[in-house]
Amino acid sequence: MWKYYKSPSSFHFKPNKDGDVSEFKQSLVDQGIIDGITDDIKQFEIRNMCPLTGKNDSSRGKFWKHMLYMGLDPDNIDYEKCMNYDGEVIIENTSKLMGLDMFPYIWTNYFKEKMKKKELENLIGFITI
Repeated sequence: MWKYYKSPSSFHFKPNKDGDVSEFKQSLVDQGIIDGITDDIKQFEIRNMCPLTGKNDSSRGKFWKHMLYMGLDPDNIDYEKCMNYDGEVIIENTSKLMGLDMFPYIWTNYFKEKMKKKELENLIGFITI
């Protein structure tokens, strides 16, 4: 799994095994967002967030059930339905997800220029539709 942290002007998206978030934390200190000593960066972590509603689930299991219910799994996604979604949306949350502008970074660093279905499934919850 990968960890994704997002602040107003920086992000951190790296594998769990590369647990060093000091660069991201320092960017928060530089921006005056945290003091660097006592502040926890957990509040900036993005995970299991529905790309349509912005609903944030605490567990991957609950999240995936919601994705299946919403028809957002890669095998069954209906892009027209997504584009015309008119339900409740938590904009503050959905705006934190990685969009198309992040694709070059994701392609090179996450997919290593070779996409696999399981990796795409694991990316859901971090990206927009």
